Amino acid sequence: MLARSINDFANTTEVKCFYAEKLGISFEQALDYCIKQKIITRIGGSSKDTFDSLINIFIYLTGFKSDKDLDYIDWEIYNKMEKHYKDKEYTKTSEKLLKMIWRYSRDGFTTFWE
Repeated sequence: MLARSINDFANTTEVKCFYAEKLGISFEQALDYCIKQKIITRIGGSSKDTFDSLINIFIYLTGFKSDKDLDYIDWEIYNKMEKHYKDKEYTKTSEKLLKMIWRYSRDGFTTFWE
């Protein structure tokens, strides 16, 4: 479901025309900006579903795999996740997702807005 939603979003005229063509950036860069600005801004709260959504989007965008359970993110897993996303296509979105994931792990609540 998540993959379908992001793929449907990626095919919108806004991503293809405005960001990629008019700004002269690659489609992947345009999609990175759009996911961060249009999708991630709407995620926030203190429920387990919020945390799970953030983790699932991060895994989908980066391909991150862990041998540990991702129900709680400790400093060790955080550092692995941080190193993992830096060489991927969606760095801006992944960086923000990781900050939101860490905030949830630390405070039990997260929002896009810091």
